[in-house]
Amino acid sequence: AAPPGKGDGPRPASPGDRSVSSSSDDDNQLTSLVKDLKDVNVNGISLTNQQLSDCCDLLRKSNTIEGLEMSGCQINDAAMERITNSLMSNKAKIKMLDVSNNSLTVNGVQSVIALMRNKPSLLSLNVSSNPLGDNGCNMLVGSLCGRIVSRSPSACSENSRSLSSDELATVTVGNAIVTATKDDDTQDEIDIVDLDLSATSLTPGATMAIITLVKKSLKLKTLKLSDNSGVDVRGWLKVFRALETNRSIQVLYLDRNGFGDQVGGQIATHLDVNRVIEELNLAGNNMTEASMDSIVSLANHHEALKRITLLPGNDISDKNVDEIQNILMNRRK
Repeated sequence: AAPPGKGDGPRPASPGDRSVSSSSDDDNQLTSLVKDLKDVNVNGISLTNQQLSDCCDLLRKSNTIEGLEMSGCQINDAAMERITNSLMSNKAKIKMLDVSNNSLTVNGVQSVIALMRNKPSLLSLNVSSNPLGDNGCNMLVGSLCGRIVSRSPSACSENSRSLSSDELATVTVGNAIVTATKDDDTQDEIDIVDLDLSATSLTPGATMAIITLVKKSLKLKTLKLSDNSGVDVRGWLKVFRALETNRSIQVLYLDRNGFGDQVGGQIATHLDVNRVIEELNLAGNNMTEASMDSIVSLANHHEALKRITLLPGNDISDKNVDEIQNILMNRRK
């Protein structure tokens, strides 16, 4: 069978498609998934506009929801605003939001930020596989580490300027500037501990935001930055240098970034002094045996490290991979 949206089958309806109506069976399924549940999972359901409206209505009335998974639901920025507004209307203390694999941009990030500030109970956020770009990443990091100041509710454009030493992130919002600053005594408490920014179309323009996240977000335990190969070698080296002083991140995914031996050969130099990371994913980075001395050294000397993932996607012998795994396995005993 052809995958959804391809072949000769019917085109899946997007949340903005008002010409497509849902069947009563689908509506009943959606209601059963959402109503009176703590953990709502509608992953993979291509929501029609009517289904989105029904879902938002149920979310608005739910005071029990703790987790919402809407991966691959064809959610765009306008739909994200409707969803977050619904969540902010209830009294539930939501802890987890997964809106991965949709079509959110920097505009959708604004809705997510509003939710984070309204629901300080939110601990886990997955926005992976969305075209957030550097502006979206910068704005999100600004909300986690500083203050967002907006002079206009206009939609964000693609224009941005470089980060100065006094700012975390700056993007153009219509004719206004949206800035995340370093110092803010009035910042709302945001306690995200699990953040997934994988495959979010990042480039070197997001490097400073990632560094700031590593340095300033003191409660972050899990950070996933997989599949962001648009960030260059220089940027990844800066990120690893920032990790030297991080004392919170325990799980770090940097797989499928293709940074090669230029970064791989210096991993131990930067992470040997970290002493906090327990799980490190480095698969898919085009590293070779030239990086092995550094990684073996890391496995030997980083006492907190329990797991390193190196395959697939690196030209490393099974013998070396087994050596590293044996080192870590003996430590876990």
